[in-house]
Amino acid sequence: MSKKEEFEVLGKARVIQGKTGVAEVEISQNLLEDQPMHITFIAMQVETFAHRLNMPVEKALDMIKQNIEVEPMEFD
Repeated sequence: MSKKEEFEVLGKARVIQGKTGVAEVEISQNLLEDQPMHITFIAMQVETFAHRLNMPVEKALDMIKQNIEVEPMEFD
């Protein structure tokens, strides 16, 4: 028996890749303007990533930090 869940979309994000192969993250304006929700969104993504790879969140954060320091991403 399936249960239909009611939910409200608080913000949307997606990764897109153009013909040049450059990936970008698009985030809806309402998520960009709501800093606490934006931080929660990022934290949930890090936690999900760590869980999928069966590693501590701290290690996932270290990997992210190393990647940012090596090659920072620029957003328009």
